[in-house]
Amino acid sequence: MQQQLLYGVAVVPAVIGLTQIAKTAGLPAQFSPIIAVLLGVLAGLAEMYGAQWPIIQTIVVGVGLGLSSVGLYSAGSTAYTHVANRNSTAVPPQTSAPVLVPTPTAPENATK
Repeated sequence: MQQQLLYGVAVVPAVIGLTQIAKTAGLPAQFSPIIAVLLGVLAGLAEMYGAQWPIIQTIVVGVGLGLSSVGLYSAGSTAYTHVANRNSTAVPPQTSAPVLVPTPTAPENATK
């Protein structure tokens, strides 16, 4: 059982890498999650022969591996963006002169 756990830990980064290679080869980014899940299922099928799992368990594990890789990539991308934006906005940029907004006044023909 422990070998299967180690296999999953190694497959998730591999699926992320293969998905990135597919994107640099011209795959639109919107199809990346689908490719990652398909690669995860293929990795699960490869594990089926080593662990002698039934096909249903293999597919479920493969989908889990693909979705885990999508989630890991998304979390890393979000964290990177957050840290990059926080570092770049540490000093607020200087803006032009402040915009003056007129204060509202009562209409001239208001009743008393």
